[in-house]
Amino acid sequence: MLHFMETDRFFVAQSAVHILKLEAQILEIQNSLSTLREAKSLAEQRLRSYIYPILSLPIEITTEIFLYSLPPYPDPAPLSGRHSPTRLSHVCRHWRAIALRTPQLWRAMKIFGDTLQEVKKAGVLAPLWLARSGHQPLSLDTVDSLNPPLSSALLEHRERWEHLALSRRGWHLLKAAGFMPMLHSLKLRYLGSPSLKSSRNVPRLRTVLLDACMVENLPWSQLTSLTLRFRATEECRSILRQTAQLVDCSLYPWDRDVPRSDTADVMLLCLERLTLEPGGHFDDDFVSSLVTPSLVKLELSEIILSVRYPGPIGWLKTFVAKSGCTLQELHIRQSVLPAHAYHDAFPRIPMIAVEPRGSR
Repeated sequence: MLHFMETDRFFVAQSAVHILKLEAQILEIQNSLSTLREAKSLAEQRLRSYIYPILSLPIEITTEIFLYSLPPYPDPAPLSGRHSPTRLSHVCRHWRAIALRTPQLWRAMKIFGDTLQEVKKAGVLAPLWLARSGHQPLSLDTVDSLNPPLSSALLEHRERWEHLALSRRGWHLLKAAGFMPMLHSLKLRYLGSPSLKSSRNVPRLRTVLLDACMVENLPWSQLTSLTLRFRATEECRSILRQTAQLVDCSLYPWDRDVPRSDTADVMLLCLERLTLEPGGHFDDDFVSSLVTPSLVKLELSEIILSVRYPGPIGWLKTFVAKSGCTLQELHIRQSVLPAHAYHDAFPRIPMIAVEPRGSR
């Protein structure tokens, strides 16, 4: 009996000691938990107060970064995707606020749609861009996606059009535009033969590109830059006679063996840069008829000259002497002659670039 009582007292004493140890461990763990909770709270506080370095930049600098991330104006940006300002507005609320109050981000847009879904998407996004662009001049590049609602939205802002590029079925936009007081450049591709209502509708127009199309009533006399592609030589000649202020010209005639009714010289007194694009069909008289006393840069393919007597270099010497120009740059493409032949023939031209035939 006494033995059992002694055993019980020992068990109780041992249990009490064990409980005290457990309580001490619990207290230690509770203290550790308290320390961890304090550390967690402090970490959360630091996290909440942390500002990403990019978000700490002044708004003016962030705005400049946004502008530099886009193609330089007037080159257009797509309405959506990697190179669109729309993507910048999706990063965070801070960036979105900056993007939406920066009208320069939304002033140059490329509108395209090969599918019905893309056309519908353009019809939603383009009006948003127009609204966000505020009163900024606009640069528009459209390809086959101008449904009536979108056309109407664009036409509402025609007084802000500064650079306009239309392709294929976009001719009706030009026809309906009327007065475009800010239009500086016009690029038309594969539009057939649309016409302006009046040349007085574009008082500031200076740059024109016509690719496989022709436009009536253009104010040729006020242009300083002109590109004509896939037009008859006679049309090119007739137009060039009206371009008294032309400084930059690129030509790609497209006809052969057509009788020439006009072979008189074409005086281009202000022309400084002339490009005769490779592949064009240049008759013997057309290029020779150009008189360009202010020309400083000439770019052409040797094949254009190879059929002319007395050969490419002889023809170039005659052309330069006739115009009385002082060339600073000569760029010969698809050349059979070695580069030194041109350097030897024209030692006074500071910059001569010769690309051998087959180099590209």
